[in-house]
Amino acid sequence: MNRPQEPDSMSFADSTNLLYLLTTAHSTCLTIFLRESFGSEALGVPGVSALLLLFVTVGVTGSPDLLLYGVIWLIVLIGQRSQTFQNQRKGLRLHSRYAGFPAAAKVCFPFVTDERVLQRLEPFVAGGIGLGLLWCSPAIGQFILWGACSLAIRTTLDQFTHHRRLQELHDAEIEQEVLLADWERQRRNRKGDDSWPM
Repeated sequence: MNRPQEPDSMSFADSTNLLYLLTTAHSTCLTIFLRESFGSEALGVPGVSALLLLFVTVGVTGSPDLLLYGVIWLIVLIGQRSQTFQNQRKGLRLHSRYAGFPAAAKVCFPFVTDERVLQRLEPFVAGGIGLGLLWCSPAIGQFILWGACSLAIRTTLDQFTHHRRLQELHDAEIEQEVLLADWERQRRNRKGDDSWPM
């Protein structure tokens, strides 16, 4: 007798991937204005997903302010893509999925030189902009404030992934050093064995 199948539940990895997809879409609605020098593929899928999110948000809220925001966002997106192509023609080497330099955070915190620290400060810059816009457009202000939260989550996930990859490289380096030492030891032993009379 066959038991009824239980509905598939999302794994932790699936949940994390979905969270990353949503936060990337939402934060890309902001980073277009906050960053510069994107990689050639950085605004591909994230840009399309951000555009879809803006369409859905405008459709659900019916806010003319968010519609205007979406139009301006699209114009700035085209400008960012143009800058990316200009950088490529100039020979600037960037990772294809490089998500842009946090230029707005650098303006607000000129004494900070570490890009990863600037990325951690960026959600606070976005949050400040959102708070400043609440008085003239609550819809845009709230959208940016929630986007700042999404940006903070995305930055945390990106930096955690980067740390894990560095740790894997470090572990691989140690493993290669151990293997190399074992190989050299075996080679010396073989040479010693060859010197014995047969």
